[in-house]
Amino acid sequence: MGEILNEKIDWHTLPSSGGQTREEIYRAFWGGAARKVLLAAGFAVYKLHNFKTVASDASPKTAVSAWWAPYNSFEDDPGFNERFKLSKHFGASLREVARVYLAVSENWNSFQFLLVARLAQPTFGFYGTVSGQERLQGGQPSKRAGGEGSGGTAGLPGHGRQIYIPSLTVGNLYGAQVYRVEDIENGVTRLPPHM
Repeated sequence: MGEILNEKIDWHTLPSSGGQTREEIYRAFWGGAARKVLLAAGFAVYKLHNFKTVASDASPKTAVSAWWAPYNSFEDDPGFNERFKLSKHFGASLREVARVYLAVSENWNSFQFLLVARLAQPTFGFYGTVSGQERLQGGQPSKRAGGEGSGGTAGLPGHGRQIYIPSLTVGNLYGAQVYRVEDIENGVTRLPPHM
């Protein structure tokens, strides 16, 4: 078997990626720390983002975002469906609840789509607690989509869990599915409890 993706890097040798410096990546984690974890082939991950596809180019070598969360329960993260239940319990949109626990500033991402995929082979990632962020950064306009709502706080506390997977490409994923978050919130689309 060949080298496992990210096998030769650790938290202190993390490369800059996706236009972010190592220091910016560190700041996205509580206390600037994350733990290297081996994720099995088939491990399900998700992200909320702006796009109807995994990447603009479906070529296997096309880079994809390194920022993910575990779809199923993993260690101390309850998984996507438990987060969705939490949003329903509080009568808040899934997008607003996710924005708060993942601390994704409104000017970074519209959260219009949910992408769920599996890792095609064992992969190392960096797992840790999300650090807080400002709701809007640098005076930029919000990308919130209609129906999301806003908690009205200046800050997003984070404290959810995230997995940073550098050097990830389209070819490292399989079974990718993209859903409109509004359809999930309105009960039009039902998601599997586990993947």
